Amino acid sequence: MNKLEAIILDWAGTSIDYGCFAPIKGFIEGFRAVGVDIDEKTARTPMGLGKLEHVRAIAATLPTALTEAQILTAYEEFEKVVFAEVENHCDLKDHVLDVVAELRRRGLKIGSTTGYTSEMMGRVIPKVRAQGYEPDFWVAPDQAGKGRPYPYMIWQNLVHLGVKSARNVVKVGDTIADVEEGINAQCWTVGVIMGSSELGLSRQMVEGMSHFELAERKAVVKAAFMAAGADYIADDLDELPSILDEIESRMNVPGEWMEENEEDGFMAKMRELLFGAADIDEAHEDALMRRMMTDLLSVFADEEDNVISVNELMDSDTTDV
Repeated sequence: MNKLEAIILDWAGTSIDYGCFAPIKGFIEGFRAVGVDIDEKTARTPMGLGKLEHVRAIAATLPTALTEAQILTAYEEFEKVVFAEVENHCDLKDHVLDVVAELRRRGLKIGSTTGYTSEMMGRVIPKVRAQGYEPDFWVAPDQAGKGRPYPYMIWQNLVHLGVKSARNVVKVGDTIADVEEGINAQCWTVGVIMGSSELGLSRQMVEGMSHFELAERKAVVKAAFMAAGADYIADDLDELPSILDEIESRMNVPGEWMEENEEDGFMAKMRELLFGAADIDEAHEDALMRRMMTDLLSVFADEEDNVISVNELMDSDTTDV
């Protein structure tokens, strides 16, 4: 039986800092230091990236290009503000302790990735530990070489935690960059809506909002996560255990949708239809095919009686092209 091995949690907006407000002031003040005023929406849009890349992403949207020196100045000011503010934004989000306890009861390893630097995380970890939460491993972009959407932080988690396959891992986050990171690492992905940076609301703002208005805002976030390719979307973190149950169920659905005598030439045809003459390296193409086939097999699993697994399809001699 296939089982999940690990969960990779994001930090601000997912497990701490409801609404992900700690970095916002830093980005606004950083750009103000170079004579540019940005609003909160502009500051939030690239959230989840490594912080220097986040500054660059904001700069790329401005009507007037900034010099590299200005970008670095904005980032330096951002760092000053965040170091002064981050320890005041480390409160655990709703359900974190209960959900983490359930994950550990299931024997799952808990890793984490972040957009913060390792030095910033040095301020965060003691504050969070004092509240009863500490993952088995965490890594920052400056430790992995690149941050999101690159998969390197997740892969460092997998190496440290001794995880056999990325497809036995679920990445949970509150931004589009979190979803992209998980997809690029070949993990299952879950986007969390409430308290997320994508939603961008404080608890007080949520409490003062009508049910209809909140539902509209949540629908926009859900659509964004879906468009980014998230496997699942949780209204809040307490839905994660039931999502994990569904994922493990899908992991153990045999591929019953194809008669074995229909297998010959199928994968070659699929590759031709999907990729054609696209310039995609073989390893990336193979990874994309495996992911697509896993999803297809789970959908059609009840259609036929004969079993053929994803690995049998992918590794069969008849699929060579």
